[in-house]
Amino acid sequence: MHHPQPTPPRRLRALLFDLGSTLIFFQGEPTEVFRRSLDELYASLLAAGVCLDRESFTREFQSRLESYYTERETEFIEYTTAYLLRTILAEHGYPVLATREPGGTPIGEQVRAILWDNTAMHPRAEILLFQASRAQLVEQLIRPHLDQGGVVLCDRYADSTVAYQGYGYQLVDLQVLRSIVSFATGGLTPDLTLLLDVDVEEGLRRRARGGEWNRLDAYELAFYQRVRQGYHQMAQDEPRRWVIIDAGRPPQIVQQAIRTVVLERLHQKQRA
Repeated sequence: MHHPQPTPPRRLRALLFDLGSTLIFFQGEPTEVFRRSLDELYASLLAAGVCLDRESFTREFQSRLESYYTERETEFIEYTTAYLLRTILAEHGYPVLATREPGGTPIGEQVRAILWDNTAMHPRAEILLFQASRAQLVEQLIRPHLDQGGVVLCDRYADSTVAYQGYGYQLVDLQVLRSIVSFATGGLTPDLTLLLDVDVEEGLRRRARGGEWNRLDAYELAFYQRVRQGYHQMAQDEPRRWVIIDAGRPPQIVQQAIRTVVLERLHQKQRA
């Protein structure tokens, strides 16, 4: 009788993506981080009752990883970028908090569901809901972590509101919008903002191949072109905070560029 293999629990699935980051984006011989993570995953699978020899396990892992990357490129790059940054900062002794917007807290995740699911939402309502989620995230997680000397990695932040709801919709005065955003964040501004920049049409093609869909993905091309122009304008206005990374290049080159930027900023911080 054939007994189906148990599905790995959520922790193992999360670890699988962490391993993918080290496998694809660390060049040369496998890093010690990769070896330890691969050993942990393999041992956990055996403990869960999955019968698989080590060679088959490694081959299957690489195959599934390549398949996932092909089908869901944008989501994969976002995840692995966050993992790479966490790894770099942890190697330098920084306590790292990784979060996202909208969401990041129980309240924020409820707001996220409202934002993504309601196609009839007015832009002004959308703006205020984003700020509600952001205010909760800043006060519940981000500011306390910073006060303890940690580093925060946030997948999108206040600039996204200016880009999408400001430059994209073109319905709200930018200064008014920035005032609303500043109220939500309590004036908290990132030390470094990385813009992973790609041609709008290419970005939409990647998005169509997979990932979490939301109603903002359904707008016309001109909307996204305005959003991209908005990001570039903000980067031009604050060149010391922003770094634009050409994300149209192969993933390995993109990740190496990110690594170089972050390490340079860390060294600057240590010299200061």
